Amino acid sequence: MGVDITLHIEVQIADRWEHYAERSNYRDYKLWSLMGKGWSEPAIVEPRGLPDDANAVTRIDHAQQDVYDASWLSAAEIAELVKQYTAIMWPPNEYWSTAWFGYLFRSESWTEVELPDGVTDFRFVFWFDQ
Repeated sequence: MGVDITLHIEVQIADRWEHYAERSNYRDYKLWSLMGKGWSEPAIVEPRGLPDDANAVTRIDHAQQDVYDASWLSAAEIAELVKQYTAIMWPPNEYWSTAWFGYLFRSESWTEVELPDGVTDFRFVFWFDQ
């Protein structure tokens, strides 16, 4: 038995957060430490709960699970996460991030995402469960 993560990617369109994708098929305790668990690496941010303006899909999924340590990362914090995690990998290589999180509007990097017209921001909303 181990810890699992559910991660929703949300994008901001016209001042509303919309659902883009959901990822929950991996376990990586070093990565999760950086995302707020703080087990082996210092957290980029401490868990801060589900955002008040999370979209309906994310809220429904969160409500249907027995979860803890809900949190979210801004676009700048995601870029920092990718940089820090890449630095502790051997060999250092940012391509892990698209393998784990997928592609956002076909951007090949989570540190320099090119957003299409009408999309003003993006974030990760996530939580853990056992």
